[in-house]
Amino acid sequence: MKSSSILVAALTLLGPVFAAQTPLPEHPREILAQPLAPYTPPRPAEHELANGTPVLLLVNRELPLVDGRLRVRTGSLHEAPELTGLTSVLVEALRGGGAGGEHGLTGAELETWLDAHGAELAITTGLDEIEIAFSCLRADLPRLLELLGALLAEPLYPSDDVERAVLMLRTEIARRDDDAGATADRLLMQVVHGADSPFARVASQKTAGNIDREAVLAFHREHIGTGRLLVGLAGDFAIDEALALLEGAFGELAAVEPPPELPSPSFRLPARTSVFVHDRPGVPQTQVRMAAPGVRRLDEDAAALRLFTLAVGAGGFTNRMMLRVRTELGLAYDVGAAFSPGWERRGYFTAWTATRNEAVTEAVAAMLAVLRGGLQPLGTAELESARARDAQYRLADFLNPASTLDRALDLAFHGYPAAFWDTYARRLREVSAEQIAEAAARHLDPGRLVIVAVGPAERLVAELAAFGPVERLDVRAEEPSAGDAEARLDALLAAVGTREAWAAVRFLEVHARIAVRVGDVETSFEARTWQDLDGPRLRVVNRVDGVDTFLVLTPDGARLRRGDVLQAVPESQHADLLVAARTDLFRLLHLAARGEGVVRAEGERSLVLRGPGEDEPELVVELDERNLPIRASASSDGAQYRFEGWSAGPTGLGYPARIHRTGPDTRLREITRFEAHLKLDEGLFEKP
Repeated sequence: MKSSSILVAALTLLGPVFAAQTPLPEHPREILAQPLAPYTPPRPAEHELANGTPVLLLVNRELPLVDGRLRVRTGSLHEAPELTGLTSVLVEALRGGGAGGEHGLTGAELETWLDAHGAELAITTGLDEIEIAFSCLRADLPRLLELLGALLAEPLYPSDDVERAVLMLRTEIARRDDDAGATADRLLMQVVHGADSPFARVASQKTAGNIDREAVLAFHREHIGTGRLLVGLAGDFAIDEALALLEGAFGELAAVEPPPELPSPSFRLPARTSVFVHDRPGVPQTQVRMAAPGVRRLDEDAAALRLFTLAVGAGGFTNRMMLRVRTELGLAYDVGAAFSPGWERRGYFTAWTATRNEAVTEAVAAMLAVLRGGLQPLGTAELESARARDAQYRLADFLNPASTLDRALDLAFHGYPAAFWDTYARRLREVSAEQIAEAAARHLDPGRLVIVAVGPAERLVAELAAFGPVERLDVRAEEPSAGDAEARLDALLAAVGTREAWAAVRFLEVHARIAVRVGDVETSFEARTWQDLDGPRLRVVNRVDGVDTFLVLTPDGARLRRGDVLQAVPESQHADLLVAARTDLFRLLHLAARGEGVVRAEGERSLVLRGPGEDEPELVVELDERNLPIRASASSDGAQYRFEGWSAGPTGLGYPARIHRTGPDTRLREITRFEAHLKLDEGLFEKP
């Protein structure tokens, strides 16, 4: 009773507070962003190393941390057409391979050092920029800068790491059409710029095959060095100390020529809206993209188009496009439109959605109607809400020293004045609704758009003709045919035995020496494996220091025995073991020889192999000129394999003497005995 009295008293006291609260709005468009107090972010100090490398330094003593950025003016725009994809290989192999010289570490040593010191390192690439981003404790900054200086000056790029990165690129190429949305984005750029434009060009299996260590090293030497480097630090350091460390790390870096000037890309803008359809039969939704030329950030209309974007097509659930197409019509979960300005060349206007196939016409019509309505002046409340949301978004760009440094580096990298953000903010505050409508009308004509749709062409071609002429697109023109796949499989099976022999074999007995490396720790042991190629089922006996460990793996579970102790393997580990067994090359060769599973040709010299199950992972196998497997990658866990020393076993089936595997760990399997059997001993797969 006492507690009830206290509750009543509390509610009585709080009653006026609840009554005074603002009632919920009737409609989402009535939710208005509240204005923020003015905020002026700090500006980094500008310095220069003795070799001319510009440096931005932002001191912040709140935490004993330092964030840093190295930005290099090069990227995919500077790749030779026949080496498209090279920079993605470079950034992967740069970190993985490590550096030489007095201060360098191998890739494995670098990873160990980063883990031991809680430091972070990320290397990424784009159209015209490679960025090395890092974060560390203040005490670790001197050593980390030494390591980064060595990476730029004396990269190792070991052949193994380059080959592994190329294989990862090949896997990405093989999988990139799995996501219809990503396919639509890529096709949109190819339609508006042309497939051969460096702004739309994508790597193929052919260009990936041209990339090797020599090509990566040559690109690094030509494009990465003084003259293209911009350095930034933010955090807990003294200016003089930081400059001395940077001078030591990058002061002797070799100079490279400035990047060549690239013309702005041409934009295919039709006289009237034109539609391009790529056929994806069987998908439940169609991906829709629209595009028109945009502006540069320095364009006087950029601020007005930013507010147009926030009111009409982006920024939460209250923009017009979201309210109309999603909230009111229920046609899509995600829909929007935006002007995305470019730094050094004009950007794009784009609109996007994904909707069920039977609703595509209605969704496109609704989106175009919203765009046409957006060319009229915004209402006062709508405009002020857009201004407030923009202020909130821009404040998020300066939440911490690292993000503040990034915004300053953007300006320095692209040659913008240091006061650009202040000028831009003033324009956002001052531009009127009429000026926004005039700017939108100058840069957007809803009757002259490029529309790309990825979905069932049988339906889309006829229905989308209501918006303009329709052209069909085919992104698989370079892909081999089913006949190529069968011929390639025949050649592979002939190189490692015969189709008949691989179809007849039931299980394998393989003895091997295994060396496993995790970080700096390496373990070696002997292993005997009995493998049911149909199951998949395995019996494995590992002998470490004279002690045997037994494992039996079946689709239903896995059991382990050490000495007299018998235990079940946890479900997560069982799932990982089963995935590895399903992507085993020998099993997939057996199934392919029997006509089971999936076989697909890819690129010039690769095959994709998969078991018969709906959810089975794929193995992408690259063949050499003798049609022997030399490399492979698994779609399930990203594991990469390299095969060496193929020879024939007692029954005529071929096997590699060495299998190198990289994934969560690095593993070398040296096969000492390989026997194929036509009959299966079921007793092998009972309890260990």
